[in-house]
Amino acid sequence: MKSKPLIPFIAAVLLIGGIAPQAAVRPSSKDTTAPTVPGGLTVSATSSAEIDLSWKTATDQVGVKGYKIYRNKTQIANVTETSFSDSGLAAGTTYGYTVSAYDAAGNNSAPSKTVIGVTQGASPDTPSGPTIPDGLSATPASSSEIDLSWAASTDTQGVTGYDVYRNDVQIATVAEPSFTDVGLKSATVYKYNVSAYNATGETSAKSANIFATTRGSSADATVGYLGCSMTMHAAEGAIALGDTIFWNPVPVYDGGGVYVWAKNLSNATSSYWSEFQKAYNAQPTKTIWWELCAVSKDAASETYDNALKVLNEIKRRIPGVTVYVSAQPSYTPSSHECSIAGIGGQSRMAGLASQLVANGKALTGPNVGPLAYPSQTISDGCHANTSGKQLMGQQVIDFFNSVFSSP
Repeated sequence: MKSKPLIPFIAAVLLIGGIAPQAAVRPSSKDTTAPTVPGGLTVSATSSAEIDLSWKTATDQVGVKGYKIYRNKTQIANVTETSFSDSGLAAGTTYGYTVSAYDAAGNNSAPSKTVIGVTQGASPDTPSGPTIPDGLSATPASSSEIDLSWAASTDTQGVTGYDVYRNDVQIATVAEPSFTDVGLKSATVYKYNVSAYNATGETSAKSANIFATTRGSSADATVGYLGCSMTMHAAEGAIALGDTIFWNPVPVYDGGGVYVWAKNLSNATSSYWSEFQKAYNAQPTKTIWWELCAVSKDAASETYDNALKVLNEIKRRIPGVTVYVSAQPSYTPSSHECSIAGIGGQSRMAGLASQLVANGKALTGPNVGPLAYPSQTISDGCHANTSGKQLMGQQVIDFFNSVFSSP
C-alpha cells in the first residue's frame, strides 16, 4: 500500500505543540520613567549592633523591582521588600539612612529624606545621655547673619546646653535651643549641626546637617547661568523686561543637556565651557543659576555623578560660588512632553536637582514654567516664543530679587 505524505501530520504536531511560527511583535518603547521616591522611612535601633528600617512602597508605571539602601551615603544593600535590618554596627553610633527605588529598566528614583538612627549603648548600665537635638532650622536674616533654632533635647539628668557647629567646627555653646550666627560672608553657603550635653559631660550625637546661604549684598547682584536653550530663553525674557542682573549679552550654549556639560569638562574646543568662561570674565559673579536640561538620546547618562561633575566644575572655576539648581520647565496641559527632552525628561531633571539640594551640594533655584502649549511655544512644541520667554523671565527676576533683597 502506498504511504501517505507526512507533511500535514508534522504541521499538525507543530501547531498542537505550540511552536508554530509567531507573528511579528512590535517592540515596546523604552521605559525611562523613574519610580516615585520611597516615603515614610523610619529607623529603629534594636540592639547595640542593629538598626531596622522600613518604608512605604514606591510606585512605577511598569513596576518597582526593588530598593537600594544607603548608609552614610554608601549603598549597602538591594532588597525587594519594604524593610531591612542593618547589622554588624558599632554600639552607640549615629548612622544616616536613605532609600531609593528602581525598576526593571534600571531607572532609579531620587533618594528618600535622610533619617538618623543611633545604635544602643554597649552596656545597659551606660547612661544614654541627652537626646539628639531635632528640628534644626537655619534662616538667613541678612548678608552676614543666619538664625538657628531647634527643639529642646531631653535627658534624665537634665540638659545643660548645646554645642553649635558651623562647617564641622564648633563655634558656640548656648544654654537655650537657638543661636544667631553673625559676621558671615554674603551669598555664601554654610552647614550647621548641633549637639546637646548634660551636667556630667555626656554629649549627644550631632543633629542632622542643615544648609543655609546668607543673602546677597548689592555687590553680589549679578546672576550667571548655564544650561540649555531654555535657560537662554529665560535670560532673554528677563533682559527684555528690563532687568539688569543677568549676564548680558546672553551666552550661546546651543542646547546643553546635563551629559553634554559633563562630557565637555576638558574639551578645549567645546563652546559650552568657553562661552561660560567668557561670560564670567566679562561679568564676574558669585551667583550661578544652573537649569538642568534633559536630552532624550542621553537619558542613560543623565546621572547624579555626571551632575556632580558639572557642579564641581562650576565651583572650580568660581571659588566661593553659590549655585542654584532647578529643572527645565514643564508644560500645560501636563500630558504634553517636549520631544527633545523625551518622555519624563523634565521629571528626571527635577529629581536630580532635588538630590543635589538634599545632599547640600546646591540650593533650590527658580521654578520656571509651566509653559502653555501651544500658545507659549514655537512650532517644535519645546522652545518658548516671546510670551513664553517673558513668563520665564519674570519668574527668574522675582526669584533672584527675593534672594538679593534685604530682610
